[in-house]
Amino acid sequence: FEHIKLSAVQIQSQTRGWVERARFARYLRLVRGCIALQAIARGAATRRGLGVHDDSARSIQRSWRAHIMHRHQRLEEGNKKDASAVVLQSSLRAISASRSYERQKSSAILLQSALRMSVEKARYNNYLALVRGVVILQSISRR
Repeated sequence: FEHIKLSAVQIQSQTRGWVERARFARYLRLVRGCIALQAIARGAATRRGLGVHDDSARSIQRSWRAHIMHRHQRLEEGNKKDASAVVLQSSLRAISASRSYERQKSSAILLQSALRMSVEKARYNNYLALVRGVVILQSISRR
């Protein structure tokens, strides 16, 4: 009788294991399905956002082309002296803007460098304080 009881316990144990594995497999399929749905939703949201960016880029490009077209029309309508003056002024403004941009860029790089240096100094000082504390503790424990 004891042998039959042990066999029944073994069968029940195997069955419970199989049921739990099947339940876990269903749970994993559900989780994977949720992840897939989330990925699809995120992809759709990203594509919608890219559509807005594309529309914005097209609008900027359209405005720029219209600006260039109007400028060329003005140059063609005016006399050659005015056209030369406009081209010269435009070139000077471009040079001035380029120099201003370079100054701003170098200033930003300098500020970023100073900030990084400050952060690293603080980190190093914290490290030194920690080392000093460890040395003090070691000296106390050796007494």
